[in-house]
Formats: sequence, C-alpha cells, structure tokens
Amino acid sequence: MIAQSETIHPYGMTLTNDYDTFGAASAMVEAAEQLTRDEDARGGAHQYDLLHGAIAALGRRAAAPTLLLTSYLLRALTIAGWAPTFGQCSRCGAPGIHNWLSVSLGGVVCDDCAPPQTPYVTDDVVQLLAALLAGDWPHVEHAQPGQMRQVTSFVAEYLQYHLEKNLQSLSVMDQG
Repeated sequence: MIAQSETIHPYGMTLTNDYDTFGAASAMVEAAEQLTRDEDARGGAHQYDLLHGAIAALGRRAAAPTLLLTSYLLRALTIAGWAPTFGQCSRCGAPGIHNWLSVSLGGVVCDDCAPPQTPYVTDDVVQLLAALLAGDWPHVEHAQPGQMRQVTSFVAEYLQYHLEKNLQSLSVMDQG
C-alpha cells in the first residue's frame, strides 16, 4: 500500500504556460514514443534518460525551446542508431567540413559525393548542427535565425526520413 507520494520534479506549470515550450515538449515525447514503439526499442532506457533531461532543461528554461528540441532530436536519433555525420563526408568518409547536406545519405557530403539537388549550407550551419549534437551550448547560443531555420528543417526531415512518418507535433511547432 502506498501511504505517501511526492513530486520530485514538477515541470507541468512551466511547460504548459508557454506555447513554444509546450510544443517542444510535445514533439520530444512524440519522437521518443515513435523511436521506442517496437519491442526491441532502440536504446529504450537511454531514450528515457535523454527525454527526462530534455524536459528538465525545458522546465528550467536552459535555452530556447527550439534549440533544446533540435538538440534532443539529434541525440535521440543517435541513440536509435541513426547518428548524422557532420565532421566527415557521410558517404566516402573524407574528413573535414563539407557543405552539402543530405538527409538520405546521413549528414554532410563532399563535393564529389553530393547528389543533384542536395542543399548547400554554410560552414556555420554545419558547425551549428555539430554543436547541437554535442551539446556545445556556448556555440549554439550565437546561432542566427536563418541558420536555425536551416538546422531545424534538416533535423525534422532527417527524423521523418528515419521514422518513415511525419510527427504531428513538429507540424504544430512550424505554425507557432
């Protein structure tokens, strides 16, 4: 019989009082649900720990909700076995910063490996993606709005490519 309970980390009010924070939390939970929906869930316990940390960061307002969401999604995909590559060509392995960003090839690709119609991004966008994946918050805090739009778009496409479905909560975030 349970005689008493105590809330250890009350995030509810903080998360629900701000539209962007609530939207980011919803997208995180939906992504975690999709990434762990199979019985052989990819990194189930690690996914839970990552989700808890991301929700806690949202609750503390540690960074902008979009930044926290994007970083969470990159890390969740990595735990699931779909780590994007930002420090070398994801196709041939050529080291260095490459500026062609391919969802289907798993990250950046060099000039020789870039398929037609692959988007070109600046070094700053590639470095921002790497910083979000690594949790390099001092670097992330200097992101420009245009860079963030490119990064969030890539991460959303990358997630949806691997899940083979669109997340409802990400489309709501785009409307906000």
